[in-house]
Amino acid sequence: MPTLPPRPSLTPSWLPEPAPTSNVMRIGTAVGMGAIAAVLSTIPAALRTNGAIASHTSWWKVWIAIAGSTVLPMVLAVIAFRGASQGAVALFRDRLRLQLGAALFSASALYVFLLIAGATLHRNTHHRGLAGGTFAVVALVALVAAIMTSQRIASLIETHAPNAQRVLPYAGGLALLFVVAWSLRSPASSGEPTALFLDLLAFTLMAGFAAQAAFSRLRPLALAGPPAACALLVLGCTVLRGAPDLVKIIVEQAPAFGQAARVASGVQ
Repeated sequence: MPTLPPRPSLTPSWLPEPAPTSNVMRIGTAVGMGAIAAVLSTIPAALRTNGAIASHTSWWKVWIAIAGSTVLPMVLAVIAFRGASQGAVALFRDRLRLQLGAALFSASALYVFLLIAGATLHRNTHHRGLAGGTFAVVALVALVAAIMTSQRIASLIETHAPNAQRVLPYAGGLALLFVVAWSLRSPASSGEPTALFLDLLAFTLMAGFAAQAAFSRLRPLALAGPPAACALLVLGCTVLRGAPDLVKIIVEQAPAFGQAARVASGVQ
């Protein structure tokens, strides 16, 4: 009786085959990594918010308040990223590293372009509604161009420099970090839109890092992660409910986390 051929693995050749994990392990590690990612991704927002507070509030209280209110959104983002990464592996297979590196380089160029475009519109356009609509159209066109450029970069490197695929994601990540660091020192980076973009960028990068499959096999993380996440959530809500004025400052200085802070504090 003829036998069916074995199903091909969806794991790229440069990644080891993952060991099977239970649903409890996956959920526990997702919650634990979500808490860690929430703490790390909110550092810039906490420093910026603490600098705008007139009173002598400890910076770590501001940090715990923002991180605690971000735990649940971050856990959901980690779970979503894990599912998306499995789909990306199935779609790109061995081209995953190539596509990731090209996307990071394109994101770096897109970030610089949008930063300059936003500063130019803010300086030359007095009608905020018109400037916002124009920026949305420009951003959409630039995003489409960045996606097309990313695909072109991937094709060129695959054809002419296949050995560069190994270092491409790391070089793209360094390029993105460089332009973000440059924007923090640039006069064009001041204002709420840039703060919103930087906070969303930090949130997305940390969620993507925390969603790596290697973390889903860490049993200590699955055991200690959920209690730590619950403790962080309770501490964050306690700080926010005890300082209603802090919520308003978070909304102004860290708009990406403002709605989460409102929900955690009970302020509408």
